[in-house]
Amino acid sequence: MIYKQIILSKVIQHIFLAKRQKTGLTQLGLALKSHITRQFISQVESGKRAPSIFTMSVLATACKMTLTELFQEVDKLYNFYEMEDKCRASEPAKIAASPNRCNDYIENIRHKSQP
Repeated sequence: MIYKQIILSKVIQHIFLAKRQKTGLTQLGLALKSHITRQFISQVESGKRAPSIFTMSVLATACKMTLTELFQEVDKLYNFYEMEDKCRASEPAKIAASPNRCNDYIENIRHKSQP
């Protein structure tokens, strides 16, 4: 169970960082827009804190996405991490050949979301 929580925390961290950057907001800008401290946003983006559902909703709105869209992204990326971990366990050579798979996925999300 702890393993799945770690993956979920990592997923949320990556999504909020990518979406904040996509909207052109700094951490301070997002803090002002969402009325959440910059320090808390920094901790979420670094994986040190896990936001509540309410806080995720506020941050998602400030990043111009609905809570539904956020959870769809969480689901996609969570499944990606699980598949990557299974691949890492069964085929370590593939992972060694492509260590930036997660970063590539995040970049793809960011570019697909641009107007």
